[in-house]
Amino acid sequence: MSVSRQSLFVLALSLWLFGAYKVLAIGLEAWISENSILKYPWLLFALLFFMGFVFPKVVQTNSQFVLALEGKRFPWYKCQKPTSWFVMAFMISLGLTLRHFNMVPNSFIAGFYTGLGLSLALVSLFFYGRALIRLQKENKIV
Repeated sequence: MSVSRQSLFVLALSLWLFGAYKVLAIGLEAWISENSILKYPWLLFALLFFMGFVFPKVVQTNSQFVLALEGKRFPWYKCQKPTSWFVMAFMISLGLTLRHFNMVPNSFIAGFYTGLGLSLALVSLFFYGRALIRLQKENKIV
């Protein structure tokens, strides 16, 4: 199945927002049941770290990757660089392992996952929205 460049951005945005929803749902469920104040530093850390250092770079790199693709139609999986797919699989696996084996306290899940989910949503909306506007200006939307 091949898709347009615009569809790659929409797919990437959908993927990131779905991930944000799933991570945020886990975080908020833990947040409600967690009374410890330790969830607040984890929330702040995750927001600052992922919004400030990690996700802007990843989204920018993936956006440049999609914009640099030659042609008008592309395989759907080209919405991200290959390394991003591997990182995503690793992060999901790590999160599942940590939670399944109770390797981290609930305060960590509450704060870190809530901050991570919010970061995913906010950064992806900002950057992918900007990329779609750029595509429209450059007439690269097919």
